[in-house]
Amino acid sequence: MSQAFIDYLGKQERAGRAHLRQILQHSLLTPPPQAIRIVGVFAENEAPKSPREQAYYLVAGLYALCHPDPFDSPTTGKSFAEVTANLTLNRSDFDPTKTSSLEQRFLSLLDCERSELPYPLRQWVQLVKAASLEVDWVALLNDISYWGDKTRDQWGRTYYRTLHRSNKNDSADSSTKEETK
Repeated sequence: MSQAFIDYLGKQERAGRAHLRQILQHSLLTPPPQAIRIVGVFAENEAPKSPREQAYYLVAGLYALCHPDPFDSPTTGKSFAEVTANLTLNRSDFDPTKTSSLEQRFLSLLDCERSELPYPLRQWVQLVKAASLEVDWVALLNDISYWGDKTRDQWGRTYYRTLHRSNKNDSADSSTKEETK
């Protein structure tokens, strides 16, 4: 069902995506009527105002923010934590020995309660869009639906594993370059 929902979002025209972006300006408990028309078909089996229903609306708004054009619909992507780690690594001021502003932002996201997720996720999605990275929207929908300690732990582990793996590869690349000189 989750993949069908993301596929459905990808088929929305510009006007539909504009209605979906309006979700991010409202409370997830009272989405705009035009967004209900689009998302409600998939959220109809969910309890009203349930975490899963709210996740549908939030992901729909974030998806439309990241992909405002119908011709700009992704087919695959990486986990949200991996994408945020890649954003952190791609910053020109990244220093693995210091905590970066993006790392602080990520840690703040992990500290959020479910009701606090829309604002920081919106900020991250804007960064993702600017960097032309792709998110696995189905996984994000499921993660937001079941937001809690387990999801936070999984995101934290993935984020730091991605940072560590990249630093390891960078160290190996530099030592290889040194040896060839």
